[in-house]
Amino acid sequence: MWRSRLGFTLIEVLLVVAIITLSAAITIPVGAAYLSRSDLSNTTSSVVQSLRQAQRYAFYSNQDDNWGVRVESGTITIYKGADYATRDSSFDTTIPFRSSVVVSGDQEVLFTRGSGRTASPITINLSDGSSSSEINVSRIGVVSQ
Repeated sequence: MWRSRLGFTLIEVLLVVAIITLSAAITIPVGAAYLSRSDLSNTTSSVVQSLRQAQRYAFYSNQDDNWGVRVESGTITIYKGADYATRDSSFDTTIPFRSSVVVSGDQEVLFTRGSGRTASPITINLSDGSSSSEINVSRIGVVSQ
């Protein structure tokens, strides 16, 4: 008499578990690396956009004052004033970014009212541990990456 099989054997179950484990072992590091690169790219874009916005504010004499950007761990701040320490914080715009991105080099850029220029060339370095990005601001206010 022939019996029908209902269910799976232990070997079949172990084989499926092994395949799922192997797939996860391959995709998790790839996904983590992608997220890290994505964080660095998004932060770089946010810093560049913030610099360009502050430069426009200064060029068009918005609120009749200098405008600047300060980039520190986890936060980009667009501010109004002669420097970050003496700024008018009621005009601050803050943009958060992931703490996995590390800021080095210059952290503050001040654009002069009316011209949108800086006192000297500025370089902001961003890194996520495996790759890095450099943002430059020339004396005439040109932002490049």
